Amino acid sequence: MFLITGVRRYLKENHGFKGILLRQSLLAALFTILAFLYALIFNASMSYMGNTDASAASFVIKNFWDTIIIIQVKILAVYLFFFLLIGFVSSVFQYFLFFALEKKIKKKISKRIGTKTRFWIGLFTPITIIFHLAGYHILHYPQVFSRTLFEKGGVRRFIQVFFTDTIGNSYYIILLILFIISLFSLVIYFSCKTKIHLHLVTFFKKAAGKKKQFISGIVLLLIFVFFLSLNSSPVKSKGYNLLILASDALRPDRLSCMGYHRKTSPNIDKLMKEGLVFNNTFIEVPRTFPSWVSILCSQYSRDHGIRHMFPSPGERKKYFPSINYALKKRGYKTAVISDFAGDIFSRIKLGFDLVKTPYFNFDALLKQGSLEIHTFLFPFILNSFGRKIFPVLNEFAQLPEASLLADKTISTISDFSKKGNFFVTVFFSTTHFPYANVWPYYKTYADPRYKGAFKYYKQNIVLSKQKGLSKKDKLQVNALYDGGVKAMDDASGRIIKFLKDKGLLKNTIVVLLSDHGENLYEPGMGMGHGEHLRGDYATRIPFMIYHPDYNNKMKKIDRVVRVIDIAPTLSGLLSAGYKKGWKGIDLSGYIAGKVPVVKNLTAYAETGIWFSDLGDYFFQKNRIMYPDITKLSKIDFSFNREIVVKKDFTDIIITAKHRMIRDGQYKLIYMPTGDGVKYELYDMQNDRDCRINLVKSLPGVVYKMKKRLFDYVKNGKKSEILNEYIIMK
Repeated sequence: MFLITGVRRYLKENHGFKGILLRQSLLAALFTILAFLYALIFNASMSYMGNTDASAASFVIKNFWDTIIIIQVKILAVYLFFFLLIGFVSSVFQYFLFFALEKKIKKKISKRIGTKTRFWIGLFTPITIIFHLAGYHILHYPQVFSRTLFEKGGVRRFIQVFFTDTIGNSYYIILLILFIISLFSLVIYFSCKTKIHLHLVTFFKKAAGKKKQFISGIVLLLIFVFFLSLNSSPVKSKGYNLLILASDALRPDRLSCMGYHRKTSPNIDKLMKEGLVFNNTFIEVPRTFPSWVSILCSQYSRDHGIRHMFPSPGERKKYFPSINYALKKRGYKTAVISDFAGDIFSRIKLGFDLVKTPYFNFDALLKQGSLEIHTFLFPFILNSFGRKIFPVLNEFAQLPEASLLADKTISTISDFSKKGNFFVTVFFSTTHFPYANVWPYYKTYADPRYKGAFKYYKQNIVLSKQKGLSKKDKLQVNALYDGGVKAMDDASGRIIKFLKDKGLLKNTIVVLLSDHGENLYEPGMGMGHGEHLRGDYATRIPFMIYHPDYNNKMKKIDRVVRVIDIAPTLSGLLSAGYKKGWKGIDLSGYIAGKVPVVKNLTAYAETGIWFSDLGDYFFQKNRIMYPDITKLSKIDFSFNREIVVKKDFTDIIITAKHRMIRDGQYKLIYMPTGDGVKYELYDMQNDRDCRINLVKSLPGVVYKMKKRLFDYVKNGKKSEILNEYIIMK
């Protein structure tokens, strides 16, 4: 009580800067406590994908209490830092406004403004700053705030919709300008009653008297910058550079250069006007981890051993024959740059010299959950500085920002190009579920009248809860996805412009591809990837090549190309040779107009892990059942606390996979169930959505396609065929 009484007396009697600063610091401490407690009381939960498990929550608290406490203490400290910073800025503003003008005015103001008024002014100033920051960030990053505002309903939903739909970006700029004008108006008002304006006039006169020195300084600075830019010019390399522009779950039919009705990819369209398009390129496993290993290593997953998203340490700790190693022998510098979808690159060694991607383990998952409940903190940390304080922000699925990846890519290329040839892969997450893109991309193609659950991103809801989506919901999800394509294209355009401006595009091969496609509510397909093999939406990817020395005039190759053919083709373009262990073929001859002498290829694919054992989709009714992901996986405490599949479930996961074999016309789908193996056969030239099963009407084709499928299996070393079941040895 004595301390509180002393502080109150000090604040009442001391109107100087120290008094103001102490008042604002106390307010900052109060704001910190209220904001922190609000997050813990109203936002905290132990749920995952909409489900809460008491035993799981108890396990987390018991084994990860240290991680939880450390991140919360860090959050509390960052809260306090930023609120104190705002308090300091507010103190300077108030002192300048009321006490730094003239003693005469100071006395008048001191008499007119009492302690209560000063308190309310001190309270209003930081709240105004916080309000502006919060509004701006809610508009630009609404997905991050959605869980604690929009999805709560009521007043909180109204606040978020107000900021994103009623007040636009231009209004925030106008409000900021008005705030600055008001501030200067007040300063001018008080200064006109004093001799302050004379001091200002004297200042500008002195500045004008030093005009020559000022101009000379500017000229010297410009000369320095000019010579600095000359020194930072890229080295003229002898061979070709290689740049891969990739986006997770990118469908080729959503690019405007492939005939899509929306102008989603103007920059890629312009570049690939001279490019070559492999129109029917198919991946093997429609999941990121196994797919990227297959792309870079020219091996099917049965060969390299990465069969799903949660491989064990033993499956990862071995040599992978990546194209990186072939290029490094020729002096190339290699790098991969990504956000949350690319966290797989930090968990496996594929030969990259530089890996600029986030790292994922259970600690990262906990840190995300701990951070995303703190609504009032996001206005201060959604920037490059905040990402340094909390690196886990790069792992947020609600925060893919293509422009940041463009910045990192440009910086990396700028550095590498001074040393020789480079191979850089940038992997965007903007087209990956939950399609949570920043402003303006979440609004670019969306219906402004839409007010449903997926207004800002596709919420992570388990399959059993996805029933009953309206047509408007599905259109909104598609609009969000298309916005992600546009975000990726804009960022790619910046990278391409940089290459052109620096003269690097003249000897850089640019490749566009993806790790898999995406189902987006086509008839009977549902949404997502890796659960089934009907249609080509999840298994077909863009594979386009721009070569600076050849103008292919957007030539399209319609033959079937496999994921394992990508690395040999890129290696062929760079004359890097064929690496031991590769299974694909080199198709680089197409670039120069030469058709490689190879037989027609057949694409193979298989499903990933079914994360849920619930749902009424056809693939849940036609499968060998096993538990959901929470029971399949474990936390490996001996391996950086990563999430891995339990060894006991490895064989059944692989045996239960649906598989397909596909040529230029037909696709045969193999589906093992508890009642025997079921087959579906589709004519992909005339039935893209796989609605008419031809198994009974074309037995000869079924026999031929079965033989191809089983021949593929027999070529592997870790499986056998028993009563048409493909069994893991």
